[in-house]
Amino acid sequence: MGKIAGYKGFNFDHGRGNITLFGSYMTQSGIKQKNRSWSNTAWNADPTIGSPIAIGSSVTANTRVIGSNFDLVSNGTGGGQNGFHSFTNADRYNISRDQMLTNSLQQAVLSGDAHYKINDHIDLYSSIRYTHKDALNTLAGNPVTGASYPSTLPSSVILPSGSPYNIWGEDVSMYRRFSDLGQRRYEEAFDTWQYTGGAKGNIVGNWEYDVSMTYGQSLGKFSTQNMTNYANYMNALGIQQVDPSDANSAVVYNPSICQASQGCSLINPFGQLTTEQQNYLRHTQIDHSTYQMRDFNARVHNNKIAHLPWQGGGNFGMAMGLEHRSEQASYTPDVLASNGDLGGGATYTGGGYNVTEAYIEGNLGLLHDVAFAHDLTIDGQGRWSHYNTFGDAYNWKVAINWAPVRDIRFRATLGTSFRAPTMTELYGGHQIGYYAGNDPCAQASSYGALSSNVIARCASQGVNTSTFINANSGQIPTLSGGNSSLSPETGRTYTFGTVITPRWIPNLTASVEYWHYTLKNMITMLPVQYVVDECYTGTNTSWCNNVAQRSASGQLTQVVDTYSNAGGLRTNGIDFDLNYHIRLSPVDSLTLTNNFQQLVGYLQQNEPGGSWYNYTGRLFYQSGYGMPRVRDYATATWRHKNFSLTYMMSYTGGMKFNDGSNDLSCSVYVYCKVPGVFSHDVTVNYNLNNWQFEAGVNNILDKKPPFVPDGTTNTAVSMYAEEIIGRYVFLEVGRVF
Repeated sequence: MGKIAGYKGFNFDHGRGNITLFGSYMTQSGIKQKNRSWSNTAWNADPTIGSPIAIGSSVTANTRVIGSNFDLVSNGTGGGQNGFHSFTNADRYNISRDQMLTNSLQQAVLSGDAHYKINDHIDLYSSIRYTHKDALNTLAGNPVTGASYPSTLPSSVILPSGSPYNIWGEDVSMYRRFSDLGQRRYEEAFDTWQYTGGAKGNIVGNWEYDVSMTYGQSLGKFSTQNMTNYANYMNALGIQQVDPSDANSAVVYNPSICQASQGCSLINPFGQLTTEQQNYLRHTQIDHSTYQMRDFNARVHNNKIAHLPWQGGGNFGMAMGLEHRSEQASYTPDVLASNGDLGGGATYTGGGYNVTEAYIEGNLGLLHDVAFAHDLTIDGQGRWSHYNTFGDAYNWKVAINWAPVRDIRFRATLGTSFRAPTMTELYGGHQIGYYAGNDPCAQASSYGALSSNVIARCASQGVNTSTFINANSGQIPTLSGGNSSLSPETGRTYTFGTVITPRWIPNLTASVEYWHYTLKNMITMLPVQYVVDECYTGTNTSWCNNVAQRSASGQLTQVVDTYSNAGGLRTNGIDFDLNYHIRLSPVDSLTLTNNFQQLVGYLQQNEPGGSWYNYTGRLFYQSGYGMPRVRDYATATWRHKNFSLTYMMSYTGGMKFNDGSNDLSCSVYVYCKVPGVFSHDVTVNYNLNNWQFEAGVNNILDKKPPFVPDGTTNTAVSMYAEEIIGRYVFLEVGRVF
C-alpha cells in the first residue's frame, strides 16, 4: 500500500478570505486467496461429523455429465467410451487459486474549499470535491450450468441424445467451468464529484442563518472479462430449443444453427477449445450506474433567545430550517446480459424520489449552578418530511441532561425515526451470483419433523430426494440487488445513562449507557438459506414466490434474494466508555481509553407477522456477518515531548453459527461456532521541527481469522478484516512547508 497527499492553504484580502486545496493518491494491492494458508483450500460447506470434506466447487473445469443413473466427469480427451470417470470430491475445482480476499484499489482525490467574509451578515463559502476510484478483483473461470429467469435460453445445458458426442442414448445434463477462457477479471471505476455553495452570517441580534445548495453526481462502470456467451455456447453445441420461449423446453441437436452464426464452429464438449472457439464464447460484460443528488438547505438559529427569569435559569435556544432534496439512480446492464444471452437475470433498474422537510429544535437550560442542579437541560426536536413516493412522515426526539453535582451527570433520550430506502436498496443492479447455501432437496433428511414437507415439495417439482444429484452443492444461484417496492423503515429509540467525572480523580471520565432500538419494516437482505428453507419446509410458503422454476434436470435455477422489508428488529445493549489522562512528569503523560460494547439482545422478525428469531451472538456463517455479544476497543498512549507510543487492542466476541433459521448443532456439524478474537497494534510518532514521522505494526501477533466454512473464503470476510490482512508494517512521513 502507498499513499501521497498534500494540501495548501492561503489567506487573502487581509484574512477576510481563505482558499484551501487538497490532493491525494492511494494505491493498495489485493490479497490473493491462494497466498493465505487458512484459505487456499476453500471448504465447499460445513459437513456433518464423519462426512468427507469437500474442497472447492462441484462445477468442474472438465465437463461434468449427469444422467439418469450416473455422474461422470470428462477426462478432457474428447469423450468416447473411455473418456470419463465417476465424479468424486477430487474432481472439484479449487476456486481459491483464482480468487482474491481483498480488492486491489487505486484512488485519487482533489478538493478545494474557499470562503470570503464580506461583513458580519454575509460570509460566502464553497467547496468542490472530485474522486476517482478503481477496484480490481479476480474470480475463478465462469461456471455455466444453465440460464435463469428472465432469460428464455435453456435452463439446463442438455446434450441431446442425437448429438454425436452423446454416447448414453438419453438426454444428459452438462456442467462446465470455463477456465480455458481465463479467470474472470472484475473491475469497477467510479467518478464522483460534489459541489456545495452557500452563505452564512448574522441576521440581527443573536440570530444566525446558513443557506446552501449541494449538487453531486457519481458515474460507475463495471467490467467483467472472460464471461461466457451462453447463447453462443448453445450454438456451438448445436443445441436448439423446440420452443424458444420456454426455458425448460425440450432440445434437439441441429448443427445448422452454428453454421448460421458468424464465427461459430461446432465444439466437442469433452475436448479442448481452439483459440477461435474461445474467442467466439468469450465476452466482456460492461455495466453502468449513475447517481445524482441535489440538496437545498436553509437554517436559522439563535442560542440565546431568552434567559430564564429565575435563579440559576439558563438560556433558551432554537433552530429551525427547511430542506429539499432529490435523488436519482439507475443501473444499466450489458446488452447481452439484459437480453439473456449471458444466461443471467440482469435487468435495468432506475428511479428516484424527492423530499421536502421542515424541522425545529429547541434547547432549554432550566437550571445551572444551584443546589442539586449543577446543570439541567432539556432538548427537543421535531421534523416533518414529505416524500413524493412515500407520503408524509413525522419524527420527534426529546432529551434530558441532569448533573446534580459536577461529578456525575445523568442523561436520557426518547425519539422516533424514519428512514427511506437508499438508492442502492431501491435501484441497485440485479445480478446472479452463487451464494453459500444448500438445496433443501439435497438435504431433505436434515430437517427433522419437517423433512416430510421438504420431500413432498421436492416431489411436486419432479425431484426424487433419494436419487437427486445436486450439481451446485454448497451454493445456491441467487438474484440479488435493489427492490423498487421497498417501504421506509420506522423506529423508536430510548437511551439512558450516566457520566462520572470525579473531581478527586482529575482527567477521568467514565460513562455507561443503555440503549434500546426497535424497527418496523426493517430493510435487509436475508440469508438465502432462510428463503429456501422457509419455502420447502412449509414454514412460510409465501417465500416460494422467490424460488424460480427448477431446470429440466431438477436443479435450482434462481432464488430471488433482493432487499426486502423484514417484519422488524428489537435490539438493545450497554456501552461503557473510559478516558483517563495521567500526568506522569512535566514532559510525560499517559492516556488510557476503553470502549466496551455489550449486545444484550438482537431479535429479528424476517417477515411481517412472522416468528421472532434470536440472532444475539450469532454469525450467519454462510454470508459472513454476525452480531457478537461483546466488542471492546482499548488504547494506551505514552507521550514524552515530541515522541508518542500507542498500543491498541480490539476484541470481537465469539459467536454461534446460524443459517438464518437455526443454530448449527455442535454434535452434528464439524464447525458450529467461532471463538473470541483479540488483535493488537502498536504505533510510534515523532515530530522533528517541520517533519512528522509515524510507524507501526498492525496485528502485531499475526492473528489469523477464525475458520468459517462459508463456501468461499474459509472465514467471515466482513467481520475479520484486520486478521485477513495479517501482520503488516507501515511508515508515514509528513512535512509542513
